[in-house]
Amino acid sequence: MLYIAEIFYSLQGEGPSIGKPTVFLRTAGCNLRCDWCDEPEALKVNKKNTLSAEQIVKQIESFGVKHLDITGGEPMLQQKDLREVLELLPDHYYVEVETNGSFAKESYEFIDHYNSSPKLSGSGNKPYELILKNFDKTWYKFVIDHQKDVEETLSFIEREGIPIHRVSFSPQSRTEEEAFEKSLWLMEICKDLKITFAPRMHIYYWGNKKGT
Repeated sequence: MLYIAEIFYSLQGEGPSIGKPTVFLRTAGCNLRCDWCDEPEALKVNKKNTLSAEQIVKQIESFGVKHLDITGGEPMLQQKDLREVLELLPDHYYVEVETNGSFAKESYEFIDHYNSSPKLSGSGNKPYELILKNFDKTWYKFVIDHQKDVEETLSFIEREGIPIHRVSFSPQSRTEEEAFEKSLWLMEICKDLKITFAPRMHIYYWGNKKGT
């Protein structure tokens, strides 16, 4: 049984699969507490909100879309149970996982790519070791709230040896206005640094509405 916050269908709003029709499996529970978390409901683990692997796969398949994003919360907290879900999925599904990078990977063979978003000091979390470092399957998204976050992020990238072509910067935002305002200066920084700018498309069109 897995703790689940929601299962829904939408367009991928960020990352390398942006714009792609996607089924989202949002797990519940997280080992971090970000000051600007945009999914606070997914932090809560409620024993009433549990589903079996069979129930989850049935819901996923009902949307008729072969692209799955496993997000949270922090889905890697439940990766041993998620393996059962992945084993039941038909092998023609494309699977990506959203993670903060603080857990070792399991079920690796079932996952096409990881979107790792390491949380630095601006998030309000204590520093932690970056575990997920497989550069063949992992893309790194850094959430930028203030311009001062950029220098810390660049130092982190250099220290961890992350290839710059696998890095993107996203504006921390929970409203359309906030996303637009921060994107203006962050896009210029990305141009100067030759780093990919990753807009949060779902914020522009749906704000912070649940299930979008």
